[in-house]
Amino acid sequence: MGDCGVAAVYLKKPAESYKEHGGAAYFMYHMLLELQHRGHESAGIAVFSPERKRSKLRVYKDFGLVHEVFRATTDERAFRGIMEEYNGTVAIGQIRYPTSGVNNNNCDHSREDAREEMQPFIHHSLYLRNHFALGWNGNNANYDSLKKDTERVGEFEL
Repeated sequence: MGDCGVAAVYLKKPAESYKEHGGAAYFMYHMLLELQHRGHESAGIAVFSPERKRSKLRVYKDFGLVHEVFRATTDERAFRGIMEEYNGTVAIGQIRYPTSGVNNNNCDHSREDAREEMQPFIHHSLYLRNHFALGWNGNNANYDSLKKDTERVGEFEL
């Protein structure tokens, strides 16, 4: 078992061209299935769609294996609904195998603490054009100093 799995997809055609499958969300789901051996705690995607009027960047994530999170084997209607709602042209995805921080099986922390560490993270900046999603494989040991430096420069708030 590894330390998480990360994937990204960029579709060249508009999302409507992939309507039958669900665009970037559909391809990301299948990519995460291929990476399932890299993590078993949670799975998530962040999808960008320039065609959406509101919330151009959306995130969907939950505890469980990829097929459980996206309800692919238990509820085909729910699966199709997720693919339709998160349809887009660009996506990142992450499956988590916690090697540090909080995990779902750690009795010292609540399930909500573990939920906060699920990826990808989405950041809605106060500046309308500075929304972004982030997912990675590894540990961010210097978060506090990075946050301080970034806020000092004044470009983003974390």
